[in-house]
Amino acid sequence: MRFRGGRKRSGIAAAAATAAAIAAVVLPAAASATANPYVEATGSLASGQGWPLAASLPGGEVLVTGGYFYSAPQDNWGATNRRAEVFDPMTGSFTPLADETTALRLHAAAAPLADGRVLIAGGGASEGAPLASAEIFDPSSEEFEPTGSMATTRRFHFAAPLPDGRVLVGGGMHQVPDAQGHATFQTLASSEIYDPASGEFAPGPAMAVPRTDAAAAPLPDGRVLVMGGRNSFRGFMEGSNEWLPSTEIYDPTSETFEPGPATPFNLPHGVAALASGRILVVGDDTFQEYDPAAEAFIDSGIDSTPYRSSAAAALPGGRALLAGHSSSSWGPEEKQAWIFVSAPLAGGESVDFGEVPVGEVSGPETLATTNEGAQALAVESASLTGPDAAEFEIVADECSGETLAFGEECAIEVVVTPAGSGPLTAAVALTDNAPSSPHSFALAAAATEPGGGEEGEGSEGEGETVGATGPTSGGGSAAGAAGTAAPAAPGKSGESGESKASAPATALSVGAKGLRRGSRHLGRRACHRAKARASKRAKAARVRCSQKVKGRRAAAH
Repeated sequence: MRFRGGRKRSGIAAAAATAAAIAAVVLPAAASATANPYVEATGSLASGQGWPLAASLPGGEVLVTGGYFYSAPQDNWGATNRRAEVFDPMTGSFTPLADETTALRLHAAAAPLADGRVLIAGGGASEGAPLASAEIFDPSSEEFEPTGSMATTRRFHFAAPLPDGRVLVGGGMHQVPDAQGHATFQTLASSEIYDPASGEFAPGPAMAVPRTDAAAAPLPDGRVLVMGGRNSFRGFMEGSNEWLPSTEIYDPTSETFEPGPATPFNLPHGVAALASGRILVVGDDTFQEYDPAAEAFIDSGIDSTPYRSSAAAALPGGRALLAGHSSSSWGPEEKQAWIFVSAPLAGGESVDFGEVPVGEVSGPETLATTNEGAQALAVESASLTGPDAAEFEIVADECSGETLAFGEECAIEVVVTPAGSGPLTAAVALTDNAPSSPHSFALAAAATEPGGGEEGEGSEGEGETVGATGPTSGGGSAAGAAGTAAPAAPGKSGESGESKASAPATALSVGAKGLRRGSRHLGRRACHRAKARASKRAKAARVRCSQKVKGRRAAAH
């Protein structure tokens, strides 16, 4: 990128350098102390922005634009500006761009595009009519260029990227004439979809209720969470707000909005999709994180007052930028900016062993956990919990006692030895220094009877004789789980040879089958044998696990 002063950086190179530098920093943490999220000050905005926009750039930097600057005492609202600047997380500083937005865009909406550019749509002058126009910021050229316009003028709306590269834009308010021909505000429930390939907007589905001042962010599964707002902009102007403490979720597959969880807040302003998949939400009365796995909002414990009208954008390393501020509803903007530092968070997937025969020791399955939070994750211990924990065993543990920086991972290997048939469930619980400790990762297995439950049980049937391994047909062959028994020795006329075949069939059941085939009901001796085999496999598993972790860490650095 080219900035005033002649600085130029490659977006890809900057992204790699930023991510590597942040991942290499292990913030102080102790397993005995909970590491809560916090906010720290960073460099000030160059020009100051009240109610600005912020969007992440591919180099780890953040574009900030679209706010207003205070011009008291002449204008208590402030004058909208077209200035733009870029925040560099490596230096903690903002640098103004030479180019400016193509229009005044206070209360516009912005979203990053898949190719690194940024869509900015709608907005308007501080006391002007909402706009339908939109523009694109290209970080490679540092320029703002017009793109196609929305079908509807919008202000106080939201925008969020979709998995296929398009952008969902919706809600907000526009101006319509009343019965006397005067301009009045109308809150919108409609949405539009921007396609960067064509540069055009297409109609999208309507939300369940009109929403202005709502916020939206993408979820890890590709859907979009739309949060809060109010259903009447006129109520906002007249001081009689009708808050919407609710959410809606847009599904790009079905192209519909569905009801989401209730919100513990009314008016979000800054939102950022964090590296963990959680969504940071900052507003007038809130400083929360939305956990998509739990489908719930989590209070960060941080006072939202200083950041009530800040824009937010994700930074590398599990952090987020908060930029711009209004100290009161109509007060002067301040040139302040902050960094949100998320708490440590152990991320990982559940493990399913599939079908495992009763009495058999399964092959080891690896549970890899990654620190998805900005602060270091200090793991105290790993343990097994749940209704069938006794049938699972941790055979290798490279996590307990480890401290992981953002993006680093450790591994645990687990085996299961079913004692009886049926589904088995348990969990690996990591005790660590995160506020949400312990972190649990589900384990599942389907315990099956050896050989499908046919061996060891005699049955009589027409034309059959019964041996130790199962029914023997009149044709002289023994069918069992181990295969076909040896052919019967030739006999005198009238002898089938079946009695001679029964001896080797019995030997197959007791000898070659052993514990795996001959123990529908495990005895004490069989359990001891199973544990002995598990111990031998555990030793090998520990070696494999250690090699895997060392390899991952070497690749990470």
